[in-house]
Amino acid sequence: EGPWLAERLVSIGGFVETHPEDVNGTVRDLLEGARRHSAADAFAAMHRLKELSRITEAQWARADILLLPTVPTIYRLDEMLAEPIRLNARLGYYTQFVNFLGAPAISVPCGFRADGLPFGAMLVARPFQDGALAAVAAALHAASECGAGSTRDKAALAAL
Repeated sequence: EGPWLAERLVSIGGFVETHPEDVNGTVRDLLEGARRHSAADAFAAMHRLKELSRITEAQWARADILLLPTVPTIYRLDEMLAEPIRLNARLGYYTQFVNFLGAPAISVPCGFRADGLPFGAMLVARPFQDGALAAVAAALHAASECGAGSTRDKAALAAL
């Protein structure tokens, strides 16, 4: 949401205009929503992001790495198709701020829930701490013993 969509529109808007049939309808609708924001909206958002970045920088004095869920929940495919914009936004609850702050993040598979569906954790570090973050992520992944891309419970995954 918001004026940040304008950046995406500037990047690929020409392609969308000349090849609308080659762009997913949901993506096309999101990009079109960018047209309702002004340059003043974009600058206000940039100033707010700078404020939040300063607040975040102070918080990094208290932690080296954040450990968060990768996503807040898992949706079935039919749920995603019914409400792609709203549900995708919810899936990004723990990840969107990372992009805005320029922080590195790694999502690590960590195992399976009681219903057999996979879950993961996301590790986030200060900007430019990618190497240290990767080392911690590798250790967490090894400790989880869940493997890479495992589909241990194919029936549970098929239900998605």
